[in-house]
Amino acid sequence: MFAWDSARQDVDDLVEYFSRDERFDFQGFIAHGSYGSASRVRYRNPTTEVWKDFVVKRAFQSETAEEAMRKEREYLRRFRGALHIVQILEVENNPLNNPDIQGEWITMEWLSCGSLGDFIVKAKRKTDRLPNRLLWRFFLCLVRACIAMANPPNRSDGRVERERVAGELPEVGVSHSDLHNGNVVLGEPLEDFEHTITPILKVIDFGNAGEWAFIDFTGTTTHSNLWDIGKLMVSLITLDERPHIVNVGHGAVALPERGMILTTDAEQILPLDEPGAPYPLLDSELGRLVCWCLATEPEERPSLWDIGNQVGFAVASKLAAAYPDRPEEDNDYISQLWRRIVFEADS
Repeated sequence: MFAWDSARQDVDDLVEYFSRDERFDFQGFIAHGSYGSASRVRYRNPTTEVWKDFVVKRAFQSETAEEAMRKEREYLRRFRGALHIVQILEVENNPLNNPDIQGEWITMEWLSCGSLGDFIVKAKRKTDRLPNRLLWRFFLCLVRACIAMANPPNRSDGRVERERVAGELPEVGVSHSDLHNGNVVLGEPLEDFEHTITPILKVIDFGNAGEWAFIDFTGTTTHSNLWDIGKLMVSLITLDERPHIVNVGHGAVALPERGMILTTDAEQILPLDEPGAPYPLLDSELGRLVCWCLATEPEERPSLWDIGNQVGFAVASKLAAAYPDRPEEDNDYISQLWRRIVFEADS
């Protein structure tokens, strides 16, 4: 059975399962991959009468797909409490908790603003560049997700908190291993200084995740994740949903504070602040940090403490005035731009 046929069968099954209980309302199919499908369901709290959406991810009926979902479920349980990783949910009286229903499934929080890939495709139809202050905030979300993967919080008290490096990180962490822009999803802004003018980014889909301390080619799991988020940042800077990045080290960039010339895979955005720069309005500090994450040699990539501090400081300190004569760096402009990208139909 082809993936699309399996996904349609999943939809039919879920409509049947959730129609048996008036507290639930099946909203529709979201997407499918090679191993499973995702659908959106609404739940009405019988006490408050408030509706809340969630996602049902269901594995196709093969041992490979079901094993990937069991693996993902275990990782998501370990990531409970991480603000920038999609959160697994326990739905009360879930109709899928029925011994007669076979297969593997997960229920997760619903994030309303689509994938990062969708955002990039829509953005390039509405603008020729994204504001630096939006890029900084998206960068910080991705760095915080890397911190969570390096040291999963594994909370059981229901609290979800911003990820920070506190002390020495474990030697073995989690590598996402499939961190492309379809596996990063946008949610509504939060009421904190990091997210008030931009949506939060959260990482999803851990079916291919792995754990190791060090491998010659990729380095540590943190090195691997940092390279991946550097690639995502190049996508956002270039508005290219499929950036042309390979691990060949054709680029070079100066890191003055480190006293070094870094060999980097971020050739697509180089040079940064010289005549002929392909992205002359890009904050060169931001560009250098992206290049650092994409250092060709894994061991030359930053620590999570370093990159978290530098990107976090930029988000906190770089106001619109840091970019003279650029009204697109104002808070109101950024707030309106991302909503226009996500919600408005193409004109």
